[in-house]
Amino acid sequence: MIDRMLRTQITDRLRSFPAIVLLGARQVGKTTLARTFSNVYYDLEQTEDRLRLDIQWRDLTRSKEVVVLDEAQNDPGLFPRLRSAIDEDRGPHFQNSQPRRE
Repeated sequence: MIDRMLRTQITDRLRSFPAIVLLGARQVGKTTLARTFSNVYYDLEQTEDRLRLDIQWRDLTRSKEVVVLDEAQNDPGLFPRLRSAIDEDRGPHFQNSQPRRE
């Protein structure tokens, strides 16, 4: 029941907001839950994933696909980039939401 409530809340938030954050104690299932929303996943503890994110950044920010950025605190420079990308396009970001405004 808790899982369904969280999934519903997250889905609702993704329809209303371009980004959300899952916070909680270690090993409680945040990553597992987040990955149920997307196959686009970056573990920012991993150098390879940080490099891959940099290379794919432009395409990702133009996409309406959910992107999971795990361990984002390991890349503090990411937050200004996210803010800038969000400010550029304030339309819906979840693929099941309304069509993008052009």
